[in-house]
Amino acid sequence: FVATSGGVAVPGSVQIEQAFIDWRLLKGQSEALYLRAGIVLVPMGIINQWHEPPIFNGVERPTVDRVIIPTTWREGGIGIWGQPKDELRYELYVIGGLDASGFSGSSGLRGGRLKVTQAELNGPAFTGRIEWEPVLGMVLGLAPYLGLAGPRYLPDVNVMVGGVAGDWRVLKKGIESRAVIAYFHVTDTDALRVVQPGESDPTSDVGSDLFGAYAEIGYNVLYNVDTEMALVPFVRVDYYDTTFLEKDSDFDLPAFLVPTVGLSFRPIAQVVFKFDYQNERPSTGAVTNRWNVGVGYMF
Repeated sequence: FVATSGGVAVPGSVQIEQAFIDWRLLKGQSEALYLRAGIVLVPMGIINQWHEPPIFNGVERPTVDRVIIPTTWREGGIGIWGQPKDELRYELYVIGGLDASGFSGSSGLRGGRLKVTQAELNGPAFTGRIEWEPVLGMVLGLAPYLGLAGPRYLPDVNVMVGGVAGDWRVLKKGIESRAVIAYFHVTDTDALRVVQPGESDPTSDVGSDLFGAYAEIGYNVLYNVDTEMALVPFVRVDYYDTTFLEKDSDFDLPAFLVPTVGLSFRPIAQVVFKFDYQNERPSTGAVTNRWNVGVGYMF
């Protein structure tokens, strides 16, 4: 994140995606309570915490996990987490908030992430997650979020962001399935839409309500073959709307339905070759067809 502008270096930073310390608070080998402090991933949805390319299908991350949940979303924070039972896990953090001046109708909350280095704790946020694994290979998750979002350059505007995400994923007998639903509410959007003195555009055209959901299913056709390789055809359907239920027609943007059909080949668990076809359908406007090809690895 170090850049130049017109050949002149501008302030930047080398950034770390996550770096934290865990401290076991209970005696013995209990996993029920840890203290965590550092740069943490906001535990909403599936992809934000588990976003390495071999872990998910499709060349691009699901659209909901980029526009509604602004993956990769990391903040400095402190909190607790634990696994009191094999089937139950939880996390709870106080983290740095967002900056509402970076919100937009087209990309949702994504531009409001402060990436730790630019963060000022004038807007703390609270988030958490609870996961339940009723049977091995099936995980259900629920994650709330509530925080102040400045914006820092408009001291008289007090934006609050609240949201919740639920997810479901299955990895069992060759079946790979997942679903996510996410909703955020942004207060004081009327104040953000005011054009400030000396400016030509409003501070933000973000919607008051942002909503998205997707479902995906795939099957490893090599599951019954004695090999560590995996070949997974899959289908996913995303739906998202960054101006969900918007009443002001001047700020109401199209909703999108994005079917994706593709194939993932993993010669080993850490490497993947992918391709997919996407048909992006806005509620108004032209349809976009797209082929994606990629290779990914993790280590």
